[in-house]
Amino acid sequence: MADELELESPLSSQPPAVSPYDSLLARNERSAPAVATRLAVERRDADRDLGLLLRLGGEEARRRVARARRRFRSPFLAQHLLEHSRAAMEVSPARARHLADLAYRVVLYPRQRNSFTVELMTTALVYRAQAEALLGDLETAELGFALARRLRSRLPITDFGLRAEMDLFEGLLCRKQRRFHRADRLLLRAWRLFLTQRTVSRAVEALLEFVLSRLLQGDPLGALEGLQRCRRFAGELPARILARCEIARLEALFALERWEALRAALPVALGACRPFPRLHGHACRFAGRLASRRGRTAEAERMLLASWGALRGRGEDFEAARSSLDLAEHYLRRGARGRGQQAAERCLHSLLAGDVPPEARLVIQALRRGDALSVATVAELRGTLDRLRDAPRPAPVPC
Repeated sequence: MADELELESPLSSQPPAVSPYDSLLARNERSAPAVATRLAVERRDADRDLGLLLRLGGEEARRRVARARRRFRSPFLAQHLLEHSRAAMEVSPARARHLADLAYRVVLYPRQRNSFTVELMTTALVYRAQAEALLGDLETAELGFALARRLRSRLPITDFGLRAEMDLFEGLLCRKQRRFHRADRLLLRAWRLFLTQRTVSRAVEALLEFVLSRLLQGDPLGALEGLQRCRRFAGELPARILARCEIARLEALFALERWEALRAALPVALGACRPFPRLHGHACRFAGRLASRRGRTAEAERMLLASWGALRGRGEDFEAARSSLDLAEHYLRRGARGRGQQAAERCLHSLLAGDVPPEARLVIQALRRGDALSVATVAELRGTLDRLRDAPRPAPVPC
């Protein structure tokens, strides 16, 4: 495991790579004022076109781009659309897919085909495939990644950042498909490539996804080892990534039953996650589970209810259901069967309210048989939901 995480790439001594497109633009602007003026106009027009496409509905935006001859053809516009697609990936995969598809269409036409636009096309295909994976269409996502790799192979693409993004997103797809060996290899390669680019935050994001892969495989020790690598860069990381590291640490410690270490880690995690309601909901869940184990009934109830409320308030119905099951187990362990049944019903409502993996129907059926509830069955149901947390959700209607 330790050897896997070492930065062995010979590229590590090279300076950060700059996009060939940006380098060419910079040289042209220095050498030719007329070119600089034209590029400034193109940037201005791209900003204008971006604003219009973001305001339009999905189908109308696609129609405008498809029918255009000269407008909506700027690489600057494609870059902007890809930036918005990446920003939307976590909160709205459907919108991320739509924006990546627009970016692809902007640079699709043969008269623009060169190594720079191929890089943009490849990035658009990667982002679109990642969004498809998040939306549950793993088959389409896999085809998209295959097309992106085939396109990249046709021209020499020197943007190692793009290679890292491709490995990261394809690694996430493989993890959803439970192809863990390939997923781990891709995620670690993405980690190394991002480090060669000195993009530390993206490198740590890739390593965090590897950590989650180890947790899903029942290897909390491997997860902790990966988190130790993340902590080396703590001073260079955004607050959100630090908070995600703390949540992963709590999960690994809980799996290892290191109760004292978990108790010491909780205040740090709760503080780090406070600005982020969803992550704070996860931290409250671990705090509630630990309090329940320590017999702190009121604290456990308060934290688990806070977790459920935070996650449900963010539309995280599946995660809220997990918190409800924790609360049901807490009540059942103390003989409060009526409250345990209420918490189980709350879990059922959360599962029915949101997009959940198809396999969760087994949990739904079990919860509907309320007379079968016991500490053992609730723990088993929670384990089922834990295993399904990275499973694909049903795809919503496209935007």
